[in-house]
Amino acid sequence: MKKKNTIFGISLLTFLTLIVFNSCEDKDPVRASFTTSSTEVNRGDSIHFSNRSENATHYQWDLGDGTTSALQDPSHVYDVAGSYKVILISFGTEDSDTASLTINVIQTYEVTVFEGIGIEGVDLFDTWADIKAIYTSDTIYRRSYLEHHELFSHFIGFYQEGLGFNFASEDTILDDDEQAWLITVVLPYEGATDAGIRSGSTMAKVKVKYGEPEQVIEGEEYYAYWYDSKGVDFYSFEEDLVDRIDVYFPITASTKSSDHHVSIFNQMRKGRSPFLFGNQ
Repeated sequence: MKKKNTIFGISLLTFLTLIVFNSCEDKDPVRASFTTSSTEVNRGDSIHFSNRSENATHYQWDLGDGTTSALQDPSHVYDVAGSYKVILISFGTEDSDTASLTINVIQTYEVTVFEGIGIEGVDLFDTWADIKAIYTSDTIYRRSYLEHHELFSHFIGFYQEGLGFNFASEDTILDDDEQAWLITVVLPYEGATDAGIRSGSTMAKVKVKYGEPEQVIEGEEYYAYWYDSKGVDFYSFEEDLVDRIDVYFPITASTKSSDHHVSIFNQMRKGRSPFLFGNQ
């Protein structure tokens, strides 16, 4: 009787083992997979990832530029040109699988306007001597006295290049060592900002790339988006297109309180006429 029980016990254990083994064997493994709208995308354009994973319950994406996502089908915008390895980890209840793909982000234009910094070859606070050594064509010169600040504002416009430079000094004459505190860009200057905005871009595109303006100015003959903390303004004189870009040192709460000159420059910028190259 004892032997019969032993045989029965062995048979039951074998049967249960087979059930467990078969149940594990029948469970479909996780297989990670994804596609993308393109493996090559322009910098600043959105790219969409389509998850094709099988038998997964949740996901973890590494988009290659420090950005992660737990969405099933994320979209992303790469701000810097280069190659990025995108990794997807798909998780099931008991296992996981990984898939990857390289995305090439290309820059389709020459960046020559740097928000809060300057333009190609000239930075904010470069001297008048440095600037006139580079640009030698005919100029437009305007001077105005800012009584409240007891300063003279000097504007030098190189209209053949589509560039203008503003200076502030205590003298009626612009000395070589005076520094440019604002740079103005208009046509025929062809450079784009780091976000791809150039003369002729729509003001709607400005908002897409930069977000809502920190201040919107509506004059009788112009429309302006001001982004003080980024150090860039955009002006439109007709048809909702960018006609002028101003570059200046970024204005923040800390610079306003710690730098008296920055505060003055900001007040001067906001108080001047937008028409510096004639009736644009």
